[in-house]
Amino acid sequence: TDELKKANFQEILPDTYEGGVGLFIASLTDSFVTRIDYFSDLCMTLLDRWVRRVIIKSSSDCIQDAYNLANDSLDILSKAQTSFSKFAEPITRTNSSSFNELLPEIINDLSSAKRTNKFIGVPSGLEKVDRFTNGFQKGSLIILAGRPSMGKTTAAVTFGINAVKNFNKSVLFFSIESSKEEIAFKIVSNLSGHSVDEVKKWNFSESQIRSIYEKTSPLCHNN
Repeated sequence: TDELKKANFQEILPDTYEGGVGLFIASLTDSFVTRIDYFSDLCMTLLDRWVRRVIIKSSSDCIQDAYNLANDSLDILSKAQTSFSKFAEPITRTNSSSFNELLPEIINDLSSAKRTNKFIGVPSGLEKVDRFTNGFQKGSLIILAGRPSMGKTTAAVTFGINAVKNFNKSVLFFSIESSKEEIAFKIVSNLSGHSVDEVKKWNFSESQIRSIYEKTSPLCHNN
């Protein structure tokens, strides 16, 4: 592989080879099928150099913007965050595991769930949903679709509350349309049993207000 890294492929490419440099390099892999670890190392090196190049480019742009006093500092920061997150998000580091290692763990989880008559994931709190998902699983993306005002956000709030209250899980809620106050109203409504409109009007007696605080306070002590 050191030779391949140093080689000038235009020099070693046979004059009669059809397909150009790309296909010639691809053909070389036939000779290295038993040394795939070297190819993996080369790919990681290429990825590392690309990441460094993007970091340098984004940092240089950020520095130039910072020197221009006409630019708002918060706008510069926001632009920098967007720039880095755009290329950093697809790059993830995961720990590899052999099937030999995973099998006992999976069987143990399934057996435990069977004995306790529970799901292997985190239940949503809605039985019909859990029949389809078997509980929310690590690494899963679940999309709940529907027309406007059909209760999608309310359902998501219910899922989150159930995970926090009953399973001591941390939940992070993102919303493009609803404000954080609107989400809070829905949480209070869910926990207290009052409608969102009733919560917004807040025409409750002192005993009702105490009851609302008692029902919502446990959630405040969870992350």
